[in-house]
Amino acid sequence: MPTRTVPALNGRTIRGILFDFGDTLWTRKDPSIWYREEQAANCLAVALLRTRIATTHLPALDDETLGNEVRKELERQIRDFKRHMPEYEPDFIEMTRLALQKLGIAGVKLALARDVYEALRVHISPSRVPFPDAFSTLAALRERGFLLGVVTNRHWGGQSFLDDLRALGFLDYFAPEHIAISADLGVRKPNPAIFRYTLNALGLAPQETVMVGDSLSADVAGAKGMDMIAVWKPKTHLFAEARAHHRAVRVAQEAVRQEVYALEQAYLEEWEQSANKAEPLDLESIDDDYLIDYVRSRESKRKQRLYQLMKPDLIIENLSELLDVFVKVGLQ
Repeated sequence: MPTRTVPALNGRTIRGILFDFGDTLWTRKDPSIWYREEQAANCLAVALLRTRIATTHLPALDDETLGNEVRKELERQIRDFKRHMPEYEPDFIEMTRLALQKLGIAGVKLALARDVYEALRVHISPSRVPFPDAFSTLAALRERGFLLGVVTNRHWGGQSFLDDLRALGFLDYFAPEHIAISADLGVRKPNPAIFRYTLNALGLAPQETVMVGDSLSADVAGAKGMDMIAVWKPKTHLFAEARAHHRAVRVAQEAVRQEVYALEQAYLEEWEQSANKAEPLDLESIDDDYLIDYVRSRESKRKQRLYQLMKPDLIIENLSELLDVFVKVGLQ
């Protein structure tokens, strides 16, 4: 079996591998499926409001519009909270109550806010699909003796989320007690506390653990901050975007090189000198540093403060590449 060299692994004992879910182990199906599921959830939330709040106390909107407004206002409340507390989850029930209040629906009890929040849940099982190599990679890693866990940032957790994971087949590889969900724990990656939850459940030390995820600022920075091995699996579209950007840069660089070359030739001819021609600019294909710099350029100023922790130890495009690196448990 071919192996890949990862300098950071030299002398490390690795016993466990943690994963993110979204864009790491699964991807979305057709966006229309997600939209359909979201609209159904919105309508369910509005139906609850109409049965428990007098019509005169509700905005004069049709069900679809009111449902969309409730969801958008809840998302706005959550964003505002995270702007000030980026590593923590808010009280989602209170956020829902505030969102309804902002829409002019006053006097909402917490019990109703809780029901509306739950009604807005979009179940992942109809709209997500595991990457083709997800289960085969997880099975192989488990057979090699690695302990497996999950650390994920999500607004909805609880038993319903676990039921979705079971429907997708992920509970065949991850025990529920080894899955850290930000909505349930109140903390978000890169906060060390959410990583410690799964590490403690598995009996692992950070130094003997690998974290695999798609986010530089959450997964990679969080892992590096705890001295875990950080494996970055960028979102699929980022590879395509970065490659297209790199090609555009190469074209621009080649145009500049040709112009400089022409000027040098004119100069040489004028003075009738025989000097070595300028070496062509090195235009090698996209590499890891280029991909990292491309993604960093898109990050917010807050995330840019985490740059010193954002250098992954390994970048992969497909999950199966992990099998070329983590061949056996123990000293690497």
